[in-house]
Amino acid sequence: MQPDDVPEQRVSAAGLRLILFTCETSPIIGPLVMSRHPVAGIIEYRTACDEKSLPYRLLRRIKRFILRQPYSLAYFCARNGIAHRVTDSGRDPALVDWMQALSPDLMVVYFTPLIDEAIFSIPRHGSINLHPSLLPLYRGKHPLFWSHLNMDEEIGVTVHFLARGADNGDILSQRRIPLVKGRREKEIELHAVRDVGVPLLLEAIEMIARGEIEARPQPRKSPTPPARRIQSHELRDMIDWERWPIERVWTLLRFAEDWPGLLPRAPGWRRRLPWSIAHYVKGKSEGVPGQIRYDEQGFYLHHPEGKIRLRTRFDVKKLVTSILR
Repeated sequence: MQPDDVPEQRVSAAGLRLILFTCETSPIIGPLVMSRHPVAGIIEYRTACDEKSLPYRLLRRIKRFILRQPYSLAYFCARNGIAHRVTDSGRDPALVDWMQALSPDLMVVYFTPLIDEAIFSIPRHGSINLHPSLLPLYRGKHPLFWSHLNMDEEIGVTVHFLARGADNGDILSQRRIPLVKGRREKEIELHAVRDVGVPLLLEAIEMIARGEIEARPQPRKSPTPPARRIQSHELRDMIDWERWPIERVWTLLRFAEDWPGLLPRAPGWRRRLPWSIAHYVKGKSEGVPGQIRYDEQGFYLHHPEGKIRLRTRFDVKKLVTSILR
C-alpha cells in the first residue's frame, strides 16, 4: 500500500501517539497510518546529495508517474493532518524541538541513518526500529547483501529498541525467513519488510501499548562484521570465479542485478540498456571466468562450471540515469 492510497487515518484514544522516521516510499507508512495508533508526524529521510541532484528529482517524478503516485509524502501528510519534516541526518538538532512539540508516545524507525539519543529518547516509550536481519547478526546498513554473500540458509527481520550505536538495542521480536536463491534485492527487501516486518512491527507496538514488553538484551558484540554498504566495483572484486560454485555466483549476481555498473555495458545499440541475470546452465564453456561472451542462444557470463545467461531489458529509470550522466 502506498501513502496516497490511504484514507483518513483512524484515531483511537487508547492508541499510542506515533512519530515515523523513514523514507518517502517506505512500506511501513500505509499500515501504520491505518492502524489504531494515531500518527502525529512523519520525518522523511532524504540524503543531501539526492536533494541537489537533478537526475534524482527527475527520476522521482518519473517513478511517481509510472506507479501512479502523483503526490509527495508532504502532500499526503498535509491531506491527512500529519506533521511532516524532511531531514538528511539522524542528528538534526531541529528535530528535538519539533518532536517535543508533538509529544509522541513512540517513534517507529525504518531505513534511516544513525539517530542521536537526544532524538530517539524523546518519546515516552522510546523508539523502535525494524531491521532486516536476525540480530545480533548483520548490524548495519546492508544486512541482506551480506547474508546472500555468505549463502545463509535463512534471513529474517527484527524489531528492537533504539540505543546508542548501530542496531544493538534490546530485541522485542523476530521472524525467520528462508533464503530463496535467485531473488533480486528489491523483491527480498519488500517481502521481508512489507509482508513479514510490518505485521511484526504492529505486534510490537501493541505489546508496548498494553505494557507487555518482553525485550531481551543483545550481546555486546555481533558474531558478524558490520554489514556495511558496498559499491558495485567492490562486489566484482569479491566474486571468486575460479573457486565459487556457479550457483553461488548466480545467486549473488541476481541479488545485485539492479546495482549500477555491476557488469560491463552491452555492445552496440543495447549499450544503454541494463543487463538482466537470467538462469544458469552447467556444462561446457570456454573463456575467461566472468567474461561476457556470445553464442547461438545469446549473451552469457563464462564460469568454469557453465554459463550464466544474460538478457538486456528496458528500464526507464536506468535509461534516464545513463543519459543524464
